[in-house]
Amino acid sequence: MRFFLFLIIIIHGLIHLIGFAKAFKLADVTQITNHITEPVGALWLLCAVLFTVAAVLVLLKKEDWWMIAGPAVVLSQTLVMLSWSDAKIGTIVNFIVLFPLIISFMNAQPSGFRNVGIQETCAAFEVS
Repeated sequence: MRFFLFLIIIIHGLIHLIGFAKAFKLADVTQITNHITEPVGALWLLCAVLFTVAAVLVLLKKEDWWMIAGPAVVLSQTLVMLSWSDAKIGTIVNFIVLFPLIISFMNAQPSGFRNVGIQETCAAFEVS
């Protein structure tokens, strides 16, 4: 499962290089029809780097991979929304990455933090 997650993250990250290439006219990119400015193109590159680092951390079995993947997913979804007509499928991939990210985040919390969260959730729903 770890290798599958690695592949999804690394491929998704590398796809962000398309936005970078489009903005800086490094290639004739027909996959994205919207104009991408150079500052936004730099964000596409940053997102690719973040996803690549997160993927390597997953492959190396580092528990804190989610700290890099979290901002990558948020930035990715922002960029997807800016190029929605061309990049909307990225939303599905972001959600696929988000699930193990949330699980890793929750597992990284001290048990006291989890217990408080569980207690507050039970109280909110009046469950004992």
